Amino acid sequence: MIYPAALTLAFLLPGLEWLRGVDLGAVLYSPQEFPPGQRFYLAAKLLGMMAMSVALVQIGLSALGRAGMLRLDRSDHRALGMLITLLMIAHVASFVTGVSIRNGYFTWYLMMPNLTNGSYARGVSMGVIGFWLLLLGVAVHLLRRGLPRLLHRAALVACGLGLVHAVWIGTEKMYIWGLVAGFAALFGAVLLKKSPLLNLRPERH
Repeated sequence: MIYPAALTLAFLLPGLEWLRGVDLGAVLYSPQEFPPGQRFYLAAKLLGMMAMSVALVQIGLSALGRAGMLRLDRSDHRALGMLITLLMIAHVASFVTGVSIRNGYFTWYLMMPNLTNGSYARGVSMGVIGFWLLLLGVAVHLLRRGLPRLLHRAALVACGLGLVHAVWIGTEKMYIWGLVAGFAALFGAVLLKKSPLLNLRPERH
């Protein structure tokens, strides 16, 4: 029950927040109102928000699994991981395409971190570094041949950097706080339920 509900919210919350700030009718039917590449930029924003949202669900479900509230199968873990990866690839591709169309040339340099060119560039770089770490973590999981399993943890670091990236330069953030608060409440409820203070029984004489 928690898994499908969390996955639904992972798409619903960022989708609604994205729609709140976008004139969808103009996006679909009035391209002349947008500068070149703007549609790709808007698509990149939505894809990035959804990737971050699914990543938070992945982390939240794993934490709840460790707390004993639910059992997340390996197949579910892999499916969420691949979904996050595909969304991130689509996010990066859409962003680079939009900027390339606007500038009139292929902006390949956006795929490289740039920590010395202002606050916005550093915020973007957090996402760039996270993207490459995510690909590393996924590659380790898929190949498994002579690669230390610990390197798969790069995907977790990537999610952390993605969160920093989203909060740093993103204008839509309520979906993040909503998911974090929801999982924090569930996790707190599990810990409270397991607390020995709630399991005290009156002694019988």
